[in-house]
Amino acid sequence: MLGNIDFANFFVVLKAGYTPARYLSLAAAREAGAVTLNYGLFTNRGLSFFIVAFAVFLLVKGVKTL
Repeated sequence: MLGNIDFANFFVVLKAGYTPARYLSLAAAREAGAVTLNYGLFTNRGLSFFIVAFAVFLLVKGVKTL
């Protein structure tokens, strides 16, 4: 639905690490010791939760009608 978009590398640097620079990935920021707010990981997990919750809702609704 979203075209295989991966939100995992979406982050905001709160405090620069040992080498203050622009970090191109979350792994690079972690390696440098930067403090980050990983809103992309939160978005991924939230979307996954809602997809599973909707599937379970449909399953329970289907079993209830049987």
